[in-house]
Amino acid sequence: QRGVVGIPPDLKKMVKRALAEVEQATGQVFGSLNKPLLLMVCGDMGTTNNALQGLTGIGLNDVITEAWADTQENPRVVWDAYRRLITSFAQHAKGLCMVPFEQAMQDVRARLDAGCQLGREHQESDIPMRDLRHLVDVFKALYQQQAGEAFPQDPEVQLWESLRSTWAPCSNHDSESAIAVVQAAVLSNGAATGIVHSYNGASTCMDGEWSENAQVGDI
Repeated sequence: QRGVVGIPPDLKKMVKRALAEVEQATGQVFGSLNKPLLLMVCGDMGTTNNALQGLTGIGLNDVITEAWADTQENPRVVWDAYRRLITSFAQHAKGLCMVPFEQAMQDVRARLDAGCQLGREHQESDIPMRDLRHLVDVFKALYQQQAGEAFPQDPEVQLWESLRSTWAPCSNHDSESAIAVVQAAVLSNGAATGIVHSYNGASTCMDGEWSENAQVGDI
């Protein structure tokens, strides 16, 4: 495919077969407008502490995001996923400087804080959809400034570039092997995430917290 070069043919076949199995299991199609299959790729991505880093929302682009958001009860979830994809792809797949991205996010939060009569401090999960759409445009512009090319709109290019980022740290070490975990990403209208402890130190009851409009990366 266009933009997918230097990949062993056998690996391409294996990934294609596995992707077809995930599509069949989920009833979603990678690159579809109305029922898109979104993927998450996890790997070490050059970290020094062996922690798995992830790129999530792989499969979203301008057209798919617009079309899919129009069918959702809560379109904010879709735009937030696209915003997260651009930032995680910029950081892990391209190794871009994230300071301008973080500053753009801070500017939006500061503006929302300044306009709140209750003096509330806004978190990322509080950002309205109109501002998320604005951030998507800003992030794409920042990406192009640093990468020298537009954010990839081809879902397959996104997938393979994400996979490349997991084996790039091992490319100069023949004795090392790269591990990548590819799985379906789940989005819903009632998006939330949290963490639960089976033992909190004070009692035998389960204890935990959760955040609305959040995803795993917010924990």
